[in-house]
Amino acid sequence: MSAELRRFRTILIILIGLISLSCNDYSSVLPQPGLYKIAVYVDNTPLEMYGFVGLQKTFKPAFLTPVASDPDVQGLSISIRDLQNKIRSTEIVYSKTTIETTGTRIVVPNLDSTLPEFTIPEDLPIGPYKILLKILGTGGVLSEKEIPFYYMADAQLTIKDIHSFPPGYKPSVSAPLFPPNMYLLLEVSIQSDIRLDPYLIWYEGNRILLEGRLAEGADRLLWKTPEAEGFQTIRVELYPEKPDSNKSAGIIPNVSTSLRLAVSKTAPIPGIDFAADNYSLWYHFLGTLDAETAEGVNAPSISKKSLSDIRWIPGDDSYGLAVGAAHQYIIDSPLLPPQDNQISTGSILLRFTPSVPDANGTVFFALFTNTNRIDEPLTLKLSMENGILKLKAGIGNESLQVPLISQKLEAKTFYNIEFEIKETEKALQFFTNKSAKPLLKIPLPENFSYSSSGIFGFGEPKTVAADTSTVAIIDPVSQDTAQNVLTPASPQTTVPPIIAIIDEFGIKF
Repeated sequence: MSAELRRFRTILIILIGLISLSCNDYSSVLPQPGLYKIAVYVDNTPLEMYGFVGLQKTFKPAFLTPVASDPDVQGLSISIRDLQNKIRSTEIVYSKTTIETTGTRIVVPNLDSTLPEFTIPEDLPIGPYKILLKILGTGGVLSEKEIPFYYMADAQLTIKDIHSFPPGYKPSVSAPLFPPNMYLLLEVSIQSDIRLDPYLIWYEGNRILLEGRLAEGADRLLWKTPEAEGFQTIRVELYPEKPDSNKSAGIIPNVSTSLRLAVSKTAPIPGIDFAADNYSLWYHFLGTLDAETAEGVNAPSISKKSLSDIRWIPGDDSYGLAVGAAHQYIIDSPLLPPQDNQISTGSILLRFTPSVPDANGTVFFALFTNTNRIDEPLTLKLSMENGILKLKAGIGNESLQVPLISQKLEAKTFYNIEFEIKETEKALQFFTNKSAKPLLKIPLPENFSYSSSGIFGFGEPKTVAADTSTVAIIDPVSQDTAQNVLTPASPQTTVPPIIAIIDEFGIKF
């Protein structure tokens, strides 16, 4: 027999075999999982798209492809399991026959899309689970499918808008406008149940900016606008718990929200324009302690004098530096230069807000050294007393005070406080609103001689206390995203309260 005839005979045998198979129903001999399409619905929504399941919700299983003509399909088994694969509910078996089961058997006329609903146990703890679906046949399990979900019971977890402080130039819902290289404090609005341990992940595009627990302060992010102009989108994903294990990967669902903003060099810098009023130096406390200065003026640096980390807190329309007994900052310079051994005439401007109603404590202070009596410096303070802002001055046994604003200051509302200092006729006088009459006048001793020594400070030092609350600063150019994970706050003793939030500070001389 020639080689060509042998090849022809082989092909003919194969064809005859294929025709024979097509004339008989051998499809049920071997399981074909891809042929069994099944789903579970909650409120007419596929469970895969639902994610969170609340109290009193019902599950509805359904065959999406007919199986009535498949004699091998005998039933559907449903069970709920935890991430350790432990069964957490009684097995339910839908069948057309009396299939043996240790669970609950429900006899149905057809295995189709009209299967009865079922509920989950009322005492099921909050957490991640999976529904295991098994299509049962005469010879065993034909197909399996797992659908993850997160049981919330009656707990609430919602995420709303991302708020930007400052709000931006001509802010709009679509895209507020900001200049490049500016620090924004972003805060996301969250409602969460105390039984949950919410976890947040911040994104700029696909890049993770920060992740951490809500209890660690991850609902706030200090983010620097990029150098390049254009639109940016910041997105936050909120999880009911940290999705950190391999077992929970892809099982813990989330809710999310985003903020779209625009970066342009034409956008004005927010805050007070100190240059327009000829101020010598000024601080915009927007994510930095750096100072801007007029030409020829050196910029004295601010140093932190407490164990607490720098903390940035939002007010109504801006944010700023938190100050208090546990958040102390010092400028190792009196800022106002001497003039013939006297304090030169100058102005101080402070934009701040009380952090809480009826705040108490020192917001700002200055010490002017008396070179003839080092132990008796001239002390100047701006202090809150039950919500009233007072200007205090003292030297030696002399001490005077006067309210700067008669009514109580509202928490989270920023106020501009400006006053002028003049040393004349052996007295230090304080003026507001360029008034001819001094608001306060304190006599100076005959031996008072001022030289360029002393300090300015915020949050007068009283105690040294730890406060691990912080806001992460994210610089899109230099920050390593692998480091942007908040560490859990350590247990701590009572921390003195934050007194005020300082937004702007400036000196004119």
